Amino acid sequence: MKIAALLLTLAFATSAGAMPLDKVRALADAPATRDSEKRLEEAVLEIGRTKRNDAAHALLESLADRPPQVWITHEEGSAQVPYVDVAATARFVLRSWRRSDAKGAALAKLRALDPALIEKYLAGDADERAGILDALDDAPADSLLTLRNAAIDRVTKADGGKLAQALAGRLADRELQESVLRNGTSAVVLRALPELARTFGPQAALAMLETAMRRDELASAALFQVGALTEKLPAAENRVWQALGDPRLGATAATIIARSADRHAIEQLELLATGDEPLQRQHALLALRLGGHR
Repeated sequence: MKIAALLLTLAFATSAGAMPLDKVRALADAPATRDSEKRLEEAVLEIGRTKRNDAAHALLESLADRPPQVWITHEEGSAQVPYVDVAATARFVLRSWRRSDAKGAALAKLRALDPALIEKYLAGDADERAGILDALDDAPADSLLTLRNAAIDRVTKADGGKLAQALAGRLADRELQESVLRNGTSAVVLRALPELARTFGPQAALAMLETAMRRDELASAALFQVGALTEKLPAAENRVWQALGDPRLGATAATIIARSADRHAIEQLELLATGDEPLQRQHALLALRLGGHR
């Protein structure tokens, strides 16, 4: 959630200092060369770090629609591409400022225990939402409890699933996490699955992954996460083997088993490959083939 701040920090790491705004304007108006465009881009980034004021904001707004001035041939073909895109850099800085403002406002609402922050989030644009999510990282956990119940109600509304997921992870709230797994958008849940074991522990994660596997579009991804638990949790290994007979999950289970099949597993697969259950037989054969044993 702090990607914008990190990118800005990295971009400024070797900066030689801020250029006065009037010189930045003059550079933007001068005949463009590769050198001048690169210097202008670096100056815009430096403004983002050091000169947050009305004049700087107005200057960046004026540059945000500036067409690229210097074009070069792409290294992998004949297409002409911008040498640098000053306008895109200006928009990036403006968006990072909006995100920072949203974070500050959200932290103030959290300190005031104001549950209206959820409505603010749902009504916000991408930058405002990102700033509010940034605030959740820095706010005291007890202030987040104000949002918790409202987040459950909003879990499938607009982008509410992402906010609910952020709260579930920060609070290690199993009920809220289960709500996200059942009702959140597929994109939100897919990003959440790898974090379950780290947040809640392997045993609780296994139960939560069962919830995710009830959703057809998430079942395979959830089973892969079960497979990641097999070294720590015998029940997870049993669940993967059980899935060999599942019409939705059998191929996924075969892939998981084939990745790390030892002698005992290969013997078990050979038995299932000659068994009476058609789906188990089919997927056991698949696992043997994927592992190079057939």
